[in-house]
Amino acid sequence: MKSLPKLILGLGVILGLYGFWSFTSQGHTGLGYTSYVPWGLWVVFYTSLVGMSVGAFLVTFLAYGLGISTMKPAARVAPVISLVSLFAGLLFIVLDLGHWERVFNLLFSLNPRSPMAYLGWLYLLYTLLLLFLLGALRGGKEDSLTRLALAGLVISFFVALGEGSLFSVLRARIYWNNGLTLLRYLAGAYMAGVALTLLLASSWKGLQDSLRPLSRLSLGLVLISFFLELIDLGVAFNSGNAHELEAHRMVLFGSGAWLFWLIQLGLGVVLAAALLWNGQKTGRTGTLGLAASAVLLGYLAAKFNLVLPGQQTSLLPGLVEAFSHPKLVLSYAPTSAEVLVVIGLLSLAGLATIYLTEIFTTPGSTSAVKGRVQA
Repeated sequence: MKSLPKLILGLGVILGLYGFWSFTSQGHTGLGYTSYVPWGLWVVFYTSLVGMSVGAFLVTFLAYGLGISTMKPAARVAPVISLVSLFAGLLFIVLDLGHWERVFNLLFSLNPRSPMAYLGWLYLLYTLLLLFLLGALRGGKEDSLTRLALAGLVISFFVALGEGSLFSVLRARIYWNNGLTLLRYLAGAYMAGVALTLLLASSWKGLQDSLRPLSRLSLGLVLISFFLELIDLGVAFNSGNAHELEAHRMVLFGSGAWLFWLIQLGLGVVLAAALLWNGQKTGRTGTLGLAASAVLLGYLAAKFNLVLPGQQTSLLPGLVEAFSHPKLVLSYAPTSAEVLVVIGLLSLAGLATIYLTEIFTTPGSTSAVKGRVQA
């Protein structure tokens, strides 16, 4: 039974390979985005997973940077989550770029006014730091962990700052172009990373000592993120900017309003907060695992509601009516190839997390935390 998760994830990888074959045979013409909406599902998962990577590193910092002992069991797997989430997110954006061979140009063709120019080097530094940290954990080098945790907190924070800036500095998109977008990105990233760590800790024997502090931290971050969302909505509806209001009305009352009311708010805030409140008292792994899953689903819905509506408002009145073509519309729906690739990459990330966790939770030291996936 303990191999069942690996079997399910393996089937997901196979489905992803079929979606990847479909994508490579049709190219970007077979995907759902358009000239007006060039960022689709893969960009949603790119920015979501990079955020989760940064958020998971917070657990590492709390354990080894601040010395919170109850966080240390989960902190042995948090760097694994950070590394796998980062690589999965970058794979999504590499696929979305089209010319994969040009991805390394980002490191050598720097535009000092572009957040993406700095992100390329930050990704590299962050990856190297995570590898060094995992090596220190594997070798039981406790003396190096504090320094690496402190350095990682700074680097990961600037990674999140750069990711949030990709949206907030775009002056042509009023829906994104405000300081709250950056704050919402930071809060959501830490919320999702901690929730993902909580999900793994709730399903892996030997990590249960971290469940209560993780659940309390996760509850606080859910409430902070929701508070920032309310402020953003309040500012938008009182500012009277037509383009921003159009995007917000699309989120709240459009055809995809169920994403906000049912998933982002219903699951990601109301249900998640109730389960976390109950779970941090009882310490039940099932309750906390369900709570973490609800938080992550709400987070993904929030990212969808960030990326898509910002592109689905016309910058010029009458532009959509001026031309008639399937790729010149403001609507977007992901194709089967996009969905299958998402399933495949997430399944691959899940398998990588399981195998790496098995390696890094059983080091040859007295501080080892042995674990396995519960059936």
